[in-house]
Amino acid sequence: SHRKAYGLDWAEASWLRWIYVVFWSWVNPILNSGSKGKLTDDDLFDLSTNDECSQLLNKLETVWEKYENKHKHINIWKIIIKTYWKETVKSGLIFLPLLGVRIAQPLLLKRIVIHINDSISPSYVGYLYATELGLTT
Repeated sequence: SHRKAYGLDWAEASWLRWIYVVFWSWVNPILNSGSKGKLTDDDLFDLSTNDECSQLLNKLETVWEKYENKHKHINIWKIIIKTYWKETVKSGLIFLPLLGVRIAQPLLLKRIVIHINDSISPSYVGYLYATELGLTT
């Protein structure tokens, strides 16, 4: 069986890459297939060449050899961090705002409940809390 090429690689190669990546339109073929029926192995994308084990291993070995030439004792954690720190930072920059929003939602809901029970609080404050809660969902 032959799978389709990895959709994100195609999206990142396009000059409109930011639109495809931000709106996840590269996933649409899988979502369309899934909405029509059960997904099979052939419906999924092939693994990206950037994510193949051989590519990742070559990247790690390159850093390992450089580290091995400079240091007597090998520290595998330092090698892994030096190899994949950019990908980790990118993931963190995406994850941290999401985490902040997830934490803010129950706190805003609490403020709305407190505002409803407080009869002397101005009404525009409740609307601000509700708007903020709407923006975080």
